[in-house]
Parts: sequence; C-alpha cells; structure tokens
Amino acid sequence: MTRLIVESDHRLPLVSLVMSFPVGAALDPSDRLGLSGLAVRMLKRGCPGLSEGQIDERLDELGAEVETGAGLRSSWLACEMLTRSVPDVVDLLRRMLADPHHNAKPLGRLQRETVAEVIESRNDDASLAGRALRRSLFAGHPHERFPLGTTTTVPRVELSDLRAHHSRHYGRKTTIFAFSGDITDERAARIAESLAEVLPPENESTPPPREPAPRATRHFTLVDKGGRHQTQLALGVLGTKPHDEDHTALCVANTAFGGTFTSRLMQEIRAKRGWSYGASSQLHASTVREAFSCSAAPAANDAAACLALMVKLIDDWRNDGLNADELEFCKAYLRRSYAFEVDTPKKRVQRKLHNMLLGFAPDYDAHYLERLAEVTLAGANDAVRRRIDPTALCIAAVASEEEQGSALREALVGLGTSDVLAADFE
Repeated sequence: MTRLIVESDHRLPLVSLVMSFPVGAALDPSDRLGLSGLAVRMLKRGCPGLSEGQIDERLDELGAEVETGAGLRSSWLACEMLTRSVPDVVDLLRRMLADPHHNAKPLGRLQRETVAEVIESRNDDASLAGRALRRSLFAGHPHERFPLGTTTTVPRVELSDLRAHHSRHYGRKTTIFAFSGDITDERAARIAESLAEVLPPENESTPPPREPAPRATRHFTLVDKGGRHQTQLALGVLGTKPHDEDHTALCVANTAFGGTFTSRLMQEIRAKRGWSYGASSQLHASTVREAFSCSAAPAANDAAACLALMVKLIDDWRNDGLNADELEFCKAYLRRSYAFEVDTPKKRVQRKLHNMLLGFAPDYDAHYLERLAEVTLAGANDAVRRRIDPTALCIAAVASEEEQGSALREALVGLGTSDVLAADFE
C-alpha cells in the first residue's frame, strides 16, 4: 500500500503532485556529498527513448511543470499539470522514474552545473553566514552539510552510485505521494499505485538519525571576505525537535524574540538604532534537535556593536523571560497567522507531508491551536531556559578578518574558541 495524502479542490482544472523520497544529504556518503541532489535532478535529464530536451518539450505540450530538489532529510519531485493532461503526464512520469540513470552524458553536464551553483552560492553573504553557522553548530554531524555538495565531491559521483541510490531509497513502500487540486481520493490512489509500480519493490531501511551535541563553549567563525559594506551576522544554538514537549512553547517564545516586526530583535536593532534593515530569528524543525538562529546585516562600522547587542538580547531573553503581554500577543499572532498557512489545498498538503516526514500522525495539525492555547508564561520561559544555552552559542560573520576580526571578537564576552574560513570554504 502506498503512502498517500490528498487535498481536493475542484474549482480550478489543476492537479499538483509531490513525490517525496526519504533520503537527503544527511545520508550521502562523505566522499559523495551531493549524491541525493544529483539523483533526484537526474529524473528530468532523460530516460530510455527520451532526451532531456524531449522531456521538456513534452511537458510544455501537456501544460505541465516538473521540479526536483533535495534537502538534508528528503528529496522530492513536484509536478503541476492540467486536469485533462493527467493521464499523459503520469505516463511520462512512469518512464522518467523507471530508469533515469542510464546515460553518463547528462550526468556529466549536471555535475558541471551543480559545481557552478556551489561556486555561485559563495556570492550570497547571507547564505555563507548561515552555512558557516551550521558548520560550527553541527560540527561532525550530518546536518552541517550543504545539500548541493562540494566542488570536490560532486564530480566523484558515478552512474553506479546513482543506480544504487535509486534502488536503496526510492522504494514503493517509503515514497510519499501527496496530491492537491482537481482530483478525488480514488483517482489519486490509482495514480500513486501506477507510479509506485515502476519504483524498486524493496529498499534499505535507514538508521535513525543521531542527536547532535551542543558545543562546550561559545564559538566564533569569521568568513574572510574583504570589500564588504555590510556584515552578515548569524547566531545560533541547538533548539528543539517537534516531538519535544516544549517545542510549541519555544515557538511562541521565539516569536517574541525575533518572529515579528514588533519583536525584541527587530525593535532594538532596526527600529531604535537603524543598524540593519532586517533582524529576525527562526526555530528550525527536523527529526533531531535543530537550530534556533537569528541574523542581521548591519553596516560594517556598526557590526561589532550590533553583534554585542544581539548576544545581550539572547542573554536577557533567557535570564528574564517573556512578560505576560508578549506571551498573549504572540499566541494571538500565531493563532491568526495559522489560517494563512492552511488556506489552500497545496499548503495543507505541504504541511501534512512535512508532518509525515517528521513521523507525526495525520491529524497532528488538527490539534495545533490546542497546543498553542496550552502554552503558559511559565512554560514558554522554562523552554527558553532549558533549550537556549548562551554558553554554547555559535556565531558566524562574513567580514574582513584584517579590518573587522579583532573588533568582532572583542564584542563577544566569554568567547571560547574561534576560527577563520576562506570565502570558498567547503
């Protein structure tokens, strides 16, 4: 029996399908990082009897679009199609899924494109700061990886690696089929079974992910990049995973800290001092403890003062906690904004798919507002004190070591260790 999610809406003649495979960069061999991304992107690069260009032409004729991607824990193929084209698109998808790794020529081209994307990503300072933060926060853990891979490991992937990956991880029993739009439950089930028929009948079970360990001391990483008028700052510690009892409480507390325009971070950094156009915090979610992180992009001359203030705000948040007004405002904000997260079938399917990948029951979201209402002031503050450890704080900055390195380190009271990375670090 296939794993199936369906959200019907017959108002428009469109059908969306996401096929989710339970493998991502966290499971890639260390000398083949980027394998998961290459494997799923190869699904569009040709199959027996059809080249990549012919697949694209056929999709255009049918009024359909196909996108692929890979993260740390999953890979996916997403397709949007006209209702009248569903049978023909499904036939095409079956051909693409049955034997996508038969030709070395498109693999070589895809590898070159991927290496170019890795190199191009170095031009994005915010991305560099985020990657450097994860590198120190998840040191030695698979969640430190960049899903695209590296310029060294991507070219090492061979066709035999792709075929073995496909056989091990694209199984009939573990692939999730998520449909939304102009489709019934019965038709979705038939299509899912038809697509599952061309997937490997069995696949290897993956070991449960291990929990990351927090750092013992405060750590600073500077990505050395000169000529910057702005300094990208990223700070973080390990937070929670959704299965933790205090996860919802920490979500509420994070909203107060950096989740809205009226949050502490935004008010102190942008509204009062004008140091950065944006300043925000996020609580990420995965099957293991993920990052609580915050970021800002002050001018280079303001970077040290901004960094010191961000650390102080984290300390105050943990030591002093939220007040009652903040708690009620954030709970009301989250309650109201939730309606916009489930207002279309596609959004509801995406949330259900995400929850299924995290191992939750299908009705998990149905109780979200109940969990939110149960969060108390004591519960939110206890969650922050339990999970946010400033002594284990990791800090990353994209800046010139020569011009800013000393000032940034001096701004970090209680700094334990530090390192400097080149802008092309991998």
